[in-house]
Amino acid sequence: MGRFGCFTVGVVCGAGLIYGAFHYHVVRAAESTHVVAKLNPGLEHTYVDIRDFELEDWNRHRNVALALLNADKADLVTEAATSELRDLFHTWRSRLLESGEPDP
Repeated sequence: MGRFGCFTVGVVCGAGLIYGAFHYHVVRAAESTHVVAKLNPGLEHTYVDIRDFELEDWNRHRNVALALLNADKADLVTEAATSELRDLFHTWRSRLLESGEPDP
């Protein structure tokens, strides 16, 4: 393959990568990586690592949350909310136990 052939292969590969970046989110979750269609094409949030996401993070990445819900991957969104509420409950419970107040 000559110089022009290498150039053509590079242009085609680059165009494919740009197309993918414009139209898909690559979402890194705790167990695996997911590719989800974007609702609005663009380069923002092409790769998102949601392993340590909290509710505030989901608020900042609403487009990713909506794309995950649209792709029937709502468990990835609710997992963050559930773990944050669980941590809040354990903190609240430990404070109650430390203060010596009886459980209701």
